[in-house]
Amino acid sequence: MLKPQSICHHQSSPAASEPGQSLQDPGSSPLLDPHDEDQIGEPFYKFQQLKRVDIPGAIQAFLHFKAGLTRRMASEESDLFPSFEARVGKQARHISETMRQEHEQIRGILSEIELKLSRSDFATEAEERALEAALIAHNHRETRVVYSALD
Repeated sequence: MLKPQSICHHQSSPAASEPGQSLQDPGSSPLLDPHDEDQIGEPFYKFQQLKRVDIPGAIQAFLHFKAGLTRRMASEESDLFPSFEARVGKQARHISETMRQEHEQIRGILSEIELKLSRSDFATEAEERALEAALIAHNHRETRVVYSALD
């Protein structure tokens, strides 16, 4: 597992804003799930902001984000999706399966970022954009379909 101190000696370049790079205000981000009191997306934005100026802090923020998101997905798979399927019936299985596949995609992107960071490769912008896109689409579907069926 990647540890913040494993790459403390890496010197980063000054902060640069790249076109399309997301350094949004976390308070207004669609990445932050309205059903998540812990706001697990916040460490992701902290990672993005710190990775050019504080490598150990950025890695710590990423690992915090990954752990929180991984716990959240496990909870959805063990609690939320079965509740949704019980409430809606057979037609819910297809939606739950799609959402589980999205979780696998998200886990894969998290692993890609972690692998790059473990190799002192901090050019993770493409993976960050892919992760944001996957999470935004997933959260949108979850809010519109799953939570609305359970309310």
